[in-house]
Amino acid sequence: MKSVKAWNLPAYFFHLALFACVIINLEIAEESEPWHQYLGYAAIGIVTLHFLWCLFQGRGRRLLDVFPTPARLKAEALQLIRREPSPYPGCGPFGMLVMLALWAAVLATAISGFLLMQAQFFWASPWLEEVHEMLAESLVPLMVVYMAVSVMMSLWQSTVAMTAKRRRQEDEQAQVPLKY
Repeated sequence: MKSVKAWNLPAYFFHLALFACVIINLEIAEESEPWHQYLGYAAIGIVTLHFLWCLFQGRGRRLLDVFPTPARLKAEALQLIRREPSPYPGCGPFGMLVMLALWAAVLATAISGFLLMQAQFFWASPWLEEVHEMLAESLVPLMVVYMAVSVMMSLWQSTVAMTAKRRRQEDEQAQVPLKY
């Protein structure tokens, strides 16, 4: 049985870099520091590059191959219920759904932060600051859900794949006629 890498080097880079930008921006960089703004721009760049990477990857890994349509979500849910191995080498439709939500939250946070910087010069906007903070605070739960589901699915899929392999071997052994 041929092993397929679920993640490649760019995927690791995009995930770790985005998570680092978000955590550093929320926990270390102060709002008034230039780092805060630069990390926001870096997050936009990382999401954009990751999106482009997902568009042009190999078959079965492209964004369009795993885009979370209702039919794909239903099919993946049925595969999970039946404990069947996933046909996707990496992220499936549910994973992509969470990733799209994370990307949208990162972009909305960055855009609201950019508008907030522009608003300082023209008008005071406490509601925009609240929106920016709310969006920023939503990033950590989304990242935790995405990472937890990724780890759970990786462990579960390897278990299911091993079980399916064992079943195939047992079926093959059962079909071999006994020689006396």
